Amino acid sequence: MHVEVLLILHLFSVSAMLGATVVNGLLHARARRSPPSEAAPLVGGIMAVNRWVMGPSLVLIPASGVWLAFAFGFGLTPSWIHWGIGLSSALILAFVVGVWPEHRLEVLANDAAKAGREALPPAYRATFLRAAPIGFGALVLSIAAITVMVVKPT
Repeated sequence: MHVEVLLILHLFSVSAMLGATVVNGLLHARARRSPPSEAAPLVGGIMAVNRWVMGPSLVLIPASGVWLAFAFGFGLTPSWIHWGIGLSSALILAFVVGVWPEHRLEVLANDAAKAGREALPPAYRATFLRAAPIGFGALVLSIAAITVMVVKPT
């Protein structure tokens, strides 16, 4: 694969991951303030973004990043590459840990919508409050990973 194509794939994946993280936060903020009939499709959208954008991006970022490190002659020895791999690993862990509470939010919103409730149940808020630190942490990790890759600190 040409290095330029791989670099574009890597940059696109990073952009998609960061964008998906921000979009998820915005959709969650809207869903929390919405009646179940509106919240359910919003949370369904979050799950679709995770499935079709976030997950694949989190696979492509480290795979293309390691390949690029070798293509540009860095190998895996520079400390900034170690930081990048560590931050990417933490992002993957946040994604895996965050899947369950987001799935639970989807079930709660869908059940409330099907039951014709006017408001989301208290369990929705409780589950969201457990999931929010994971999402915020993922945003911070994303920004840190991008900073490390751009600045390349020694």
